Amino acid sequence: MALRMNGYTGRLRAFINGQWYSSQPQVAFAISLTEDYAAALAVSGAEIPSAVQGDRGLIDTGSTQTYVKTSLIRDLGVPKVDERPVNAPLMTGPSSVTLAIVYRVSFILAGGVHEIDVLSGGPDDSGKRVAGRIDKEPYNAVIGQDLLQYYIMYWNGPAGSFGIEDGGSSSA
Repeated sequence: MALRMNGYTGRLRAFINGQWYSSQPQVAFAISLTEDYAAALAVSGAEIPSAVQGDRGLIDTGSTQTYVKTSLIRDLGVPKVDERPVNAPLMTGPSSVTLAIVYRVSFILAGGVHEIDVLSGGPDDSGKRVAGRIDKEPYNAVIGQDLLQYYIMYWNGPAGSFGIEDGGSSSA
């Protein structure tokens, strides 16, 4: 039985072919424009896009940053705000530094909405490849410490359950 919380609950183990397999915690999430960017679009008369849903966000307490697949960023239409070098094995492979594109979004998870900078692993405007492995992974985001700091998380490995809820603090 999964732990019940006000936010998201899920299972950590699966029984497949007579064997228990551990599973990493994954959650549904959405990203939307920040309030400031949406207001700027409204003033200019531009259409404001709806939030983009992500069905598989990997909770990664070891990641300092949150990464989102390029396709979700593209669907939302949010502009890049920066570029930064990253050295993250998931994104770049062992001991390799590459460039990541930074986007400011409102990240919606387990009842909370927090404005954070997310990194994308896809091509930038010139088509060159940057921090590309997130786009090849089976999940839509790696949810790191920059977002998880606003949440309360419970993980019961032996019972095979986890839960996450918004801690009530603001990121804006």
